[in-house]
Amino acid sequence: ERRLAYTARLSELNAKQANVMKLRSTPGQEAKAYAAEMSLQRGQAAANAARDDFMAVSQRVLREVDRFKREKAEDMKQTVYQYIEMQIEYNRKMEKIWADLIPVLENVPLRDDQVPAAGVDVPEPKAVSLPNADIPGGAAAVATEQAQEQIQQQMEQLQVQQLHQYLHRAVMG
Repeated sequence: ERRLAYTARLSELNAKQANVMKLRSTPGQEAKAYAAEMSLQRGQAAANAARDDFMAVSQRVLREVDRFKREKAEDMKQTVYQYIEMQIEYNRKMEKIWADLIPVLENVPLRDDQVPAAGVDVPEPKAVSLPNADIPGGAAAVATEQAQEQIQQQMEQLQVQQLHQYLHRAVMG
């Protein structure tokens, strides 16, 4: 807005200068030329005032932009610093969770002949009803293998559930 006012004043000043030059070159137009010169001087003063106003506003805007940049740079610095602190804290927690998980994982049996270490809760296997288990000729053996497979699957599922619960408590707690 201030810039437009300044350029408008400069345009008016140029038109007045052209009018003064025209009137000076025309004989008998001395009075009009004098009036045009006075108008030119007032126009010059108005253009100078508009230029000064434009410069003052421009300087103020530039100062505000610099201040804004400094403040935002400080805000950004604080935001990044807080993010880094949060990441450090998160990674410390995760390191502790993984460190606490190592002993639990070491006690998970990987083969049938491995037994969990002392202090690890291993539930009793559920009773399995075996249809036709009393039939002679090997039905009990087949049923026993099926029961062992079911028990193994139940134990594996239980261990996975315990692991999930442990991780959930560690992360959420």
